[in-house]
Amino acid sequence: MFIESKRATSVANRVPRWRGFGVRSGEVWRLPAPPSGDAEPLLLVTDTAVVTLTPWDAPGGSRARVAAGTPQGALDFLSKVTSVSWAA
Repeated sequence: MFIESKRATSVANRVPRWRGFGVRSGEVWRLPAPPSGDAEPLLLVTDTAVVTLTPWDAPGGSRARVAAGTPQGALDFLSKVTSVSWAA
C-alpha cells in the first residue's frame, strides 16, 4: 500500500476523470496492469489522500471469504477502510 497527498502534482494525472466505485472513504479505480504481468493495482482517492494498493498487499484473515492477493480481496479491503487522510 502506498499513500500520497492528493495535492501532489504526480498524483493529479493518475486520478481518472470519470466516477469510480464508491466506498466509505472515497472512490476506487482499477489501474492498468504493470508490464510484469502482476494483477492490476487499485487506486483509492479520498478528500486528501491517494492510496495505491496492489492485490498482494491486501491483508487476509482467518475469516476472509476472498483470499488476499486477488483483485477482489483488495477491493474488499478498501471497501472496509473508513478513512484515509493526509495532513502535512
